[in-house]
Amino acid sequence: MFQIRKMESTDFAFAVDLANSMNWNMTANDFAYNSQIESDGCLMLVNKKDPVGLATCINLGKIGWFGNLVVQETYRKQSAGAQLIKYAVTYLKGKGANTIGLYGYPHLTSFYGKIGFKPDCDFAVLKAPIVYEASKPQGNIRPIEKNQIPAIIHFDCQYFGGFRGKVLDPILNDPKNFSFAALNGDHIIGYVTAKVLNDVVEIGPLICTPNNPVVAAKLLQTIISQLEGKEAYLYLKASEAALLDLAHRAGFMETFRLVRMFLGALTPQNGVYAAESLERG
Repeated sequence: MFQIRKMESTDFAFAVDLANSMNWNMTANDFAYNSQIESDGCLMLVNKKDPVGLATCINLGKIGWFGNLVVQETYRKQSAGAQLIKYAVTYLKGKGANTIGLYGYPHLTSFYGKIGFKPDCDFAVLKAPIVYEASKPQGNIRPIEKNQIPAIIHFDCQYFGGFRGKVLDPILNDPKNFSFAALNGDHIIGYVTAKVLNDVVEIGPLICTPNNPVVAAKLLQTIISQLEGKEAYLYLKASEAALLDLAHRAGFMETFRLVRMFLGALTPQNGVYAAESLERG
């Protein structure tokens, strides 16, 4: 009944309408960006040539990430969603991924569980309609320079577990974005970025070495200090109480929670972590 094909630019308008029926606040630029970095991982579900659903995924070396999944309400409970996930899993494993992650709604954990995904931890999805003024903290937090980008990507790989160069390189090289690193001497011990699109900003990733809550807070405070008056989004581990409190004081409010889930083994470092995005980990 259903077939799966690659998403084309002519599908973006449909994709935006369908995704935003779930209140995801996505734009055509989001799908264009995903298509640019992993065109074969942007999928359309069709019924007799008519698009009825979509999914996105990305290969990050040893880790694959499953992002958006939405099917028109008429076609739900017909195994359409499961068909998209299984197709994406096969695609990512074919690219060399031995672990696949996703962020799922709590009520869908049993659905993903039937495919083999296991819950890892909860994430809070935060939104600030307007970021409040924040003072810039003191400390060895510096803007990331171009010659530091390879070291930042290597640091990220140590803690994320997969190679995100094709995601991070355009973020770190875009002059509209903000990016800062925390240093101990010449050694990177954390970094944070924020992607800027007009007056809307998505913070992340933020990664900091374990047992460094003060440094992690300084990184988040530094990035927030650049965003006064903007609308912003942030995806934090629900267990990061200090960072959540800092975000709340800057105007962020929790809108809902998601469960990070993994299919396959995962052995990342236990660092402080905020997601780059819900679509790409």
